[in-house]
Amino acid sequence: MKFDYADVQFRTDGSLHDRGQLDAATALVRKPHVTDVLVLAHGWNNDLDQARRLYERLTDRLYDVGGKVLADNGRLVVV
Repeated sequence: MKFDYADVQFRTDGSLHDRGQLDAATALVRKPHVTDVLVLAHGWNNDLDQARRLYERLTDRLYDVGGKVLADNGRLVVV
């Protein structure tokens, strides 16, 4: 992925899979230079690997159409 990102996984009951992932995402969005956060959530029709591939293609297109400035300055991050 061309943007800084963090995964946060949840169990089927809605509880956190790994508290460390949430802590990493929180630290990422709190960096002083971050101005924008894109939150992507996949549904139940995709597994985790399929969702990651889908979101990587999506964010790569975003990067290509002007997000390069945001990515290179670390201003936009993805969770």
